[in-house]
Amino acid sequence: MNKFWLALVVISSGITIWFASIAMMGLWKYSRLDSRAIAKVLEWRVNQKSSSQFTIEATYLFKVANTSYESEIIFTKPYFLNEPSAQYAIKEIKDKPWAAWYNKKNPKVSSLQKIFPFQACIQAFLTLCVSLYFVFLRGFFSRLAF
Repeated sequence: MNKFWLALVVISSGITIWFASIAMMGLWKYSRLDSRAIAKVLEWRVNQKSSSQFTIEATYLFKVANTSYESEIIFTKPYFLNEPSAQYAIKEIKDKPWAAWYNKKNPKVSSLQKIFPFQACIQAFLTLCVSLYFVFLRGFFSRLAF
């Protein structure tokens, strides 16, 4: 029984570390984009990730302190089921004003999207709760033993 609990705690802790590292990476990527500038999108494209998953790509240009930076992005959200729906989405968004999020210390690090990793943080929190539950549950059962 003791080895079972140890295995359960080790496995749940490993899963917690995995999800926490994903959440920390997402938070780092989110927080390093600390400034904004007006961007001009030069080109829109559709990227096929799989047979039923299409994304939008863009090449954009922005200026910081009289220096122009050109970069590319593959939008993480939304995904499209087919190419015509992605093309339609491009028609809808291409005339909108865009802002480039960039790192103040290194403007080459930039993006048109700045998405908070809410789902990854929730997953990390829930797996931490499960791991702590197993740790404290073992302590609770050891106190109940006669």
